[in-house]
Amino acid sequence: MRSNIQGWLSTCKECQLASSSGKNKHHAPMVSLDIPPAFGRWHLDFVSELPLTPQGNRWLLTAVDYTTNWPIAGAVPEATAEAVADFIYEEIVMRFGCPQEILTDRGANFMSNVVKLYMHRVKVNHKFTSAFHPRTNGKCERLNGILKAMLRKYVNGAIFMWDKFVDTALFAARVRHHCSTGYSPFYLVYDGREPPLPGDYTRPYFDKLTANDPRTVAEHTARKLESLGQVRAASAHRMKMVSESDKERRDAAIEKLEFEVGDHVLLRNEQKYGLEYN
Repeated sequence: MRSNIQGWLSTCKECQLASSSGKNKHHAPMVSLDIPPAFGRWHLDFVSELPLTPQGNRWLLTAVDYTTNWPIAGAVPEATAEAVADFIYEEIVMRFGCPQEILTDRGANFMSNVVKLYMHRVKVNHKFTSAFHPRTNGKCERLNGILKAMLRKYVNGAIFMWDKFVDTALFAARVRHHCSTGYSPFYLVYDGREPPLPGDYTRPYFDKLTANDPRTVAEHTARKLESLGQVRAASAHRMKMVSESDKERRDAAIEKLEFEVGDHVLLRNEQKYGLEYN
């Protein structure tokens, strides 16, 4: 009886159309992104509509540097193209210089003429994710999940005050270690040192005698810069190794499909709404 039921279901058109789309199945090899210099590529995204705050904010615009995992974010009233352009100028260009690339999804706010013109003027290569394939911007998607989880804890039920805790959540995200690099974003950005946290015993950066010797200060600074370069190189190497390992594991799960001309196939509806078929 079970086999009869399974056979009937396998030929049921409505059952196939309503079944899971199998988004976790892979049919093509994974293509890894290259690793640019620090602050060379930023990934941007919006956290979807949040509770309206007394300041009028409803959206959270986020960005993360691909190489150091340094996160930035800003609360905005609307997810507009103007908000995107201002954010790129104020939070990225004015703080880290012009990046080589900025990667976003294909939302109207990111593909607008306002953003396109600004990218052209500052000579930034604007890249987009493939349609219906948000995993390309997975680094920013993961950041969004982390920030939302942190904000949920910080607001302690006062969900309409979330924009007051954005900086707190960002600091926590900046000092947490990442398995992909082996370091915290703070460590990779600030000359290979971790931030002193509340409750830590902090020593002076230099004693008074050392601080008055310019040569000693210069030598110390040179060593720190050399160490930072080595740390970032080690981080990039680790990221490459992790990426290759992820690719190997994912490619091993590929379900190879071969079609012949004239075969009947099921084409998924990527723009379905509500209870429409997949």
